[in-house]
Amino acid sequence: MPLPWATRTTLPEPLRDLRFSLWIVRNNRPLTIGEHDRELRDIFEYIFQADDIWSEGGIAIFGILAYWITKSFEYKEKLLSAIPFGDVRHNALELELATKRACADFGIGSFEEGEDKSITIDTVTDSVHATISDSASNIIKGWISFDGYECSCHLLALSTTEYLESDGVKEVFGKMRGMTTHFNHSVIGRNLLHDCQKKYNLPATAPPQDNATRGAWKGSAQQSSWYAQQQEAVQLYDVEQPNAVDNPDGSPYKDHKLQLFEWDVARESSYILAMTAMDIDILQSTKTATSSLVLPVVGRLTYNLKADTPMKHNGNFVQITSLEVQEARELLRKDIIRRFYTELSECKLEDFAVATFVDPRYKALDFRGLEEWQRGELTAHQVIEWARQAYDADWKPKAATSQPVDAPQVSAPRLKVSNLVSFLDEEEDDEAAIVQEEVEFVGRESEFTLYLSMPPAEKSLDPLHWWGDREEKLPNLSRMARQFLAPPASTAGVERMFSACGQLHSDLKNKCLRDDPATLHDGIH
Repeated sequence: MPLPWATRTTLPEPLRDLRFSLWIVRNNRPLTIGEHDRELRDIFEYIFQADDIWSEGGIAIFGILAYWITKSFEYKEKLLSAIPFGDVRHNALELELATKRACADFGIGSFEEGEDKSITIDTVTDSVHATISDSASNIIKGWISFDGYECSCHLLALSTTEYLESDGVKEVFGKMRGMTTHFNHSVIGRNLLHDCQKKYNLPATAPPQDNATRGAWKGSAQQSSWYAQQQEAVQLYDVEQPNAVDNPDGSPYKDHKLQLFEWDVARESSYILAMTAMDIDILQSTKTATSSLVLPVVGRLTYNLKADTPMKHNGNFVQITSLEVQEARELLRKDIIRRFYTELSECKLEDFAVATFVDPRYKALDFRGLEEWQRGELTAHQVIEWARQAYDADWKPKAATSQPVDAPQVSAPRLKVSNLVSFLDEEEDDEAAIVQEEVEFVGRESEFTLYLSMPPAEKSLDPLHWWGDREEKLPNLSRMARQFLAPPASTAGVERMFSACGQLHSDLKNKCLRDDPATLHDGIH
C-alpha cells in the first residue's frame, strides 16, 4: 500500500526532507533497510524525483547515531535523529544546536533555550563521552565543544587521495578508468576481452567501475587489483584489437592503453591500495568495538609504508621497484603521519590510547610507528599512565575508611615491562612475546594492577566477550572499558544508511526505466 501521505506530485524541498526524516526515525530504518523493504520502495516511488537523492536538488538530512555497550556487553547503536536540513544553513552553529536538541530529546543531558534564543541550560556536552564526525569543516567546528575526533576512515581515504593524485600514478589510473569505461560500455569489446581471458584461464569479468558511495580508495583498489590479475588478457586484447571502438566520450581506446612501465605502476599500486582498503574496512565496522583499533591500524600502516620495509601481499613479500610508486608511497605515508600524529591533539590521542589499553588483545603491545608523533615518543608506559589516571579519577572505588597513621605503608606497584610485541603482527612473528610483568605490592590487588598482570587475549577474541566473562573480577574497570570501547572509529553507520537509501533509489529508477521508460518523463511514479 502506498504511504498515506505520499503524493505523485513534487513536494516542496523542506516538506520532502521532513517527511523522509520522520519516516526514518519512526521506523528505525538504519538497521532494517533491505532490498525487499516495500515501505522504503514506496517512499522513493512516490516522493523522490531527483536522479540522485543526496545530490543538489535531492534531500538533505543530518543523521545522529548513538553507540553504547550494554551491561551485558553487547554493542548497540540507535538513530537519535534524522533531522531535515533542506531549508537550514549548514553552518557550525546550526549543526551544534541540532545535535544538542536531539540528544536532550533522548535524555542525554539537558538543553533549553530562552525566548531570545539564548541558551539557559546545556549539560549535553558533559553527557557525551566522545563524538565521531566526518571531515567537513562545518561539523568539526560545530562539535568542537565535544570530546571527540574525526572519522578515521575519512582521514585514511583523504590520505589515499594524495597517493592517487601523485605524479605518474594519477596518469596511470586515468588510463585504467578509460579502459574500464571501454570494457563496460562496449559489448563487442567485452566479448572479445572474454576470449582473451579464456586463453589465459582467467575469470571472464569486466573491470570494476568506480563506486562514488565507496570513495576513490575502494574503487581504485578494486580496479588496480583487477588489472594486476588480468594484465596478460588486456595486453593480448590490445595487440589483437588495434582499432578498438572509441569510448562513449569520444576518446580513442588506444589513448588509454598502458605502456609496460605503467603496468608496473598499476600492479604495485594494487599492493599499496589493498593494504589501505583493508585497514579502512577494519575501522568502518559498526558491529563491534573499533576505537581501540585506530592506533594499531595506523601504527602498522605507517610502519609498512616505510621505503625500506618489505610489503606483504597475499602472504608473500613483494618489492616496490617503480619510482612513481615509491614516491607516491612516501607521500601517502607523510600524509597519514600529518593527519594522525602531527595534527592530532593530545586529548584525542589519549582517548585512542586508553581505548587500545582496555582492549585485552592489545593492552600489552608496543606502539610501533608512533615515534612519528611530533610531541614526543608515545610509549606503552605513557599509555598505562593515561589509563591509570582515567581509572583513578572516575572508576576507582573510594576507600570506605582511612588508613591509620601507624598502619604498614603499602609500597607502590613496581612494573617491569619487556619484550613488547607490535600491533597486529602476524602470529608467526619471531619477535612476538607476551609481556612479562613483575608486580610487587602489599595487601589486596587493585583491579587496575590485576588487569595489568593478565596476559593479552587472543587477537581473534571479541573484547566485549572477554570483559563480560571477567565483570565480577573487574567490576569497576569493566565499566571504564565499556565507555572507552563504545565510540566507533568511523561515521560508517550513518553513511551506510544513506548509501543504502541511495542505492535502492538507483535500483528502483533503473527498474522503472527497464519496465517502462515513460515513467521517467515526469519523474519516478
